[in-house]
Amino acid sequence: MHAILHDLRLEGAAPAADYNLVVGPTSQLQNALAQLRQYALAQTGPITLDIMCHGFESHNDYAHQRSSSEGIGGGGLQLCRENLLHTNVQRTGELSGVVSLTTVYACSAAQTARGYEGTSRDGQRLFSEMAHHTGAPVRAADATQWYWKRRVTLPNASAMPIIDVRGWDGTLYEFRPDGTSSVLESHATGSPR
Repeated sequence: MHAILHDLRLEGAAPAADYNLVVGPTSQLQNALAQLRQYALAQTGPITLDIMCHGFESHNDYAHQRSSSEGIGGGGLQLCRENLLHTNVQRTGELSGVVSLTTVYACSAAQTARGYEGTSRDGQRLFSEMAHHTGAPVRAADATQWYWKRRVTLPNASAMPIIDVRGWDGTLYEFRPDGTSSVLESHATGSPR
């Protein structure tokens, strides 16, 4: 079974899945994780989970005391009221044993810029910890992600924009519960596919 956790601040509707959970700036992260766990426990086995939201990027390069023309990511996910950060990633342990793979569709989520290793802007550390807490691999990329919004007309409804991810920008990593990681794909960045 496949579930999507979509923060509505990422414009567009999530594509079809067996279970779509939409959250926003007033949703509590712990409640969202509990709802996903409840759904997963009702299934015959572990689920796959896609997280669709914004990743935190900044043009302030504190490590090198300058502004950067390229956004520096790795600071966490704009997910629910609390966001998903280094300080609360342990909450994803709620999904331990019920998720077989998590894929994160967010800008620069897995980025670790030079000088930010081991800090609150170390995206690779964040998802390594998430994999440890959930007991399942986590996939995330290190660059700004571009997506299309295609319009789909549903029966008895107006056309609505659906998020359509057509591939990865930058490097896609897989982080495993044992603390290891690997590169799954590497692509050029900077333009919609």
